[in-house]
Amino acid sequence: MQKKWGTSTNDTELLLQKRVKAGFASYLTFIVLTCLNLVIVMFEIGFTFPFSAVIPELPLRFGQSYYQEEGAIWAYVIGFLLALILASIYLLLYFLSKKKMLAIYITIGLVMLDTLILILLSFVDLVGVLVDLLFHAWVIFALVGLLQSKFKLDLLEKNVKTEKTKRW
Repeated sequence: MQKKWGTSTNDTELLLQKRVKAGFASYLTFIVLTCLNLVIVMFEIGFTFPFSAVIPELPLRFGQSYYQEEGAIWAYVIGFLLALILASIYLLLYFLSKKKMLAIYITIGLVMLDTLILILLSFVDLVGVLVDLLFHAWVIFALVGLLQSKFKLDLLEKNVKTEKTKRW
C-alpha cells in the first residue's frame, strides 16, 4: 500500500476501522427498525419507519389482510412466521458478515433486491416512498464502504505480516 504524505499506516487503519464500524452500525439500525416495523404492522399502529427492509414485511401484510378478509388465522400465523424467518436472515447475515466477506456480498445483494421490490411497489406512490428509497441507497452505500474497508484492512494486515516475516 502506498503511503500518502502526512498519513501513516496506523491512520489509514483507524480510518478503515471507522468505516467498517459505521457500515455495521447502519446495517444493524436497518435490521432493528425492520423488526420494529414488523411489530408495528402486527399491531396495526398505522405508521412504519422508513429505514427498514420491505421483504420481511410483505408476508406479514399479506397474511394479515387475508385474515381480515377471510378470517383465516392460519394465513396470519404463516405470514408472521415467514416474516420472522426473513428478518432472521438479515440478522444472521449481520453476524456472518463480521467474519466472512461472502456474507457481505450476499447482504448487499439482499438489500439491493429489497430496494428493487420497494421500487416495484412504489409505482403507485413514488413520492410516498422517496425517503425509503433514499435510506435504502444509504444502506447500500454504507455496506459497499464496509466491504471496501474490510478488503483494504485485510490487505494491510497481510502486508504487515509479510514485512514481519521478511525481517526474520
